[in-house]
Amino acid sequence: MTTRRPRVDEAVAPSAAAPNHGATRSRAVPGRHTDPAPTTAQLIRRTDASIARPTYAALGVALHHFAEMLTQVIDPIVLHRATTVLTKQVCQILDDHDDDVLDDVRRLVTDPDRVALPDGCPAAELCDQAWERVRAVALQRATASCEGADEFGHDAIINLAAVRGVGADTPWWGTPMWRQRVELMPAEAISSRDRELLLAEPERADDDLVSMVLNDRLPSPRGRPTTTGSIAPVSAEIEGDARATTTRASAALAS
Repeated sequence: MTTRRPRVDEAVAPSAAAPNHGATRSRAVPGRHTDPAPTTAQLIRRTDASIARPTYAALGVALHHFAEMLTQVIDPIVLHRATTVLTKQVCQILDDHDDDVLDDVRRLVTDPDRVALPDGCPAAELCDQAWERVRAVALQRATASCEGADEFGHDAIINLAAVRGVGADTPWWGTPMWRQRVELMPAEAISSRDRELLLAEPERADDDLVSMVLNDRLPSPRGRPTTTGSIAPVSAEIEGDARATTTRASAALAS
């Protein structure tokens, strides 16, 4: 297996680095750029119809507390790998069905020594200079979730996390988009073993395989300038009033 650390050696899918670029091709999800955005209530109901809610919720936590702050900082393939690792770690916590799961999630996403890649690379090392900012935002958001659970209930917070997961417009592992793209890859382009690996453990798959899925079965283009930059700004919704999102999700659940 070839695993690389957070440096950009090649350009990868526009869907992973900049989802709104028109160059992205996604035959597996037709109409994704033209269909009206689903409402929060619709997204919550959709979590019951496809993948188990804990998987969506775990992905939502991984995106909201980690990945979305690093899209312009870390190689998209490495970020996809690290987000998959975190999603599975959060899944393990949610599967415990413990009353303290949100506190456990908060400890996990703020732990600098958390294993972030299959080779054992810790989160702080992966994020490098971005770690302090990532940790601060993750702590803020995780604390807001814990406080929101006290006011609106544990299920409302888990559903809110699931909304973030099911509403993702990038083929993260755990989404139907990822599974569809892997399953639609032609047999001559991928072995059955590699297909199974991409479906179950994409964090351990070779970079070229992950790139093919992110690019919707096409090899990633080479020779483009790499994408680097500062951490994406924290959303005004969370920065201004972290409880606002939880309030709206609770209202949606009641509708």
